[in-house]
Amino acid sequence: MKHKYIYLTTTLLLIFSALCHAEQRVFTQNVRYVMGENESRQELRELATLEARRLILEQVGIYIESTTELKQHISETENEFQDETEYQKEVIAITAGVTNTEIESEVWKEEAGVFVLYLTCKIKVDSEDVNNKITELVLDRQKLTDMKQVQEEMVRMQREIEDLRVQLEQANESNVEEIRVDRVQLSDELSAIEWFNRGMSVDDPDVAIKYHTFAIEQRPDFTEAYNYRGNAYMTIGDFDHAIVDFNRAIQIDQNYAKGYYNRGLAYDKKGDYDNAIDDYSRAIQINPKDAMAHNNRGIVYATKGDDDRAFDDYNRSIQIDPNQTFVYVNRGILFKNRGDYDRSITDCSHAIQIDPNFAGAYFHRGSAHLNKGEYDRAISDCNITIQIDPNFTDAYILRGNAYNSNGDYDLAIVDYNHAVQINPNYGLAFYNRGLVYTNKCEFDNAINDYDRAIQIDSSDAGAYFSRGWAYWYGLKDRINARRNFQMAKDLGYPGAQAELDKLR
Repeated sequence: MKHKYIYLTTTLLLIFSALCHAEQRVFTQNVRYVMGENESRQELRELATLEARRLILEQVGIYIESTTELKQHISETENEFQDETEYQKEVIAITAGVTNTEIESEVWKEEAGVFVLYLTCKIKVDSEDVNNKITELVLDRQKLTDMKQVQEEMVRMQREIEDLRVQLEQANESNVEEIRVDRVQLSDELSAIEWFNRGMSVDDPDVAIKYHTFAIEQRPDFTEAYNYRGNAYMTIGDFDHAIVDFNRAIQIDQNYAKGYYNRGLAYDKKGDYDNAIDDYSRAIQINPKDAMAHNNRGIVYATKGDDDRAFDDYNRSIQIDPNQTFVYVNRGILFKNRGDYDRSITDCSHAIQIDPNFAGAYFHRGSAHLNKGEYDRAISDCNITIQIDPNFTDAYILRGNAYNSNGDYDLAIVDYNHAVQINPNYGLAFYNRGLVYTNKCEFDNAINDYDRAIQIDSSDAGAYFSRGWAYWYGLKDRINARRNFQMAKDLGYPGAQAELDKLR
């Protein structure tokens, strides 16, 4: 019987970039494997690759943990781990998710009458890039949980392959073929997980779809691969293909909560709210502590005008996880829509306490302040929103509205100009700027802006009404005023009939 021998080395290279001064570290891991009597090169390559990747991820994980904010991120988003092993699994899963393991070299030699494989893996680590990816991944608890499961599955498969390797070396001719069948099946599963892992690690959804398809070809009952391919389809806006994949995942596992949740999200995006509610409800039935499912179902209820059920879901979501900033904001929006501005402000302020860099929380708090007539506070919140996100178009519009209400017309126009620069097809920016020009008695400019708003959205009844007002009260153009008031009336704008009566 021939025994395997493993020789392990880790090499660390430090590279300094003269152009951007960014530090980049390159880790390499070498393994040496001796081929057994009943073993193929491909089988040995798989085993060596698994071992090299496992070891290099451990080394890189130690480095990332010591040089980034990884430990802080984990402590902020995860309860205390029961033991150090669970914590290390988290570190390894994050490391696998934010780095890319490459095969650097593969050398075969014949030594003492047997084939020997020398395999080298490497990982490049850029501290700034890794920190950004860690932040994103740690916040996506579901994806991180799935990546932990993938890493555990790969460790399990490595152990099974090692066991089968020993069995093959000890097997009689009569049962070698049976063991080989098991080994081939395990190889297919390993290949599927490898493709799945690649699909999980790439940012390009089209590439992710390709990798997950390869995983499904190797393992047609791979529930997670269907789920993540469906997510990738949703990213590119292909909701129909996404639903097909979620259907398949649910067919494989009828209690697959993520499949129902994600299919509900796809229906939600399509505007099929009843099916979305059914799927979110099924996900909640399977996992009653799914805070996100409660939040998303609450959004759909709010969209349908069922505020009471929306409040119930938001409250339950917050009860399950009190640190979800967006749920406080969603509930704050609902309070604002009901005219309860103080409670809206309280919810948005709570979200800001949790995350001081949440631009949307400042924006919606500013909107509640504006509705209360607290224009300076609204402007202050918009200032912070824009400081955090300079391309937050609605924040410029909201601040412009506050300036307009304050009588600061020129500042309002500057903000609406910013909104138009960011999004030249945003009809609301043109409409609101037209209102300011009307207030300034610059009726030609106002009509031009109403024209643009109507070009963007021909069903904008308010723009027709305001354009009619500018024609009649500003330019004394009775004919054009009547045409616009009539269009506004046809579109259901309140007050249009009264203006038509005045022109009789």
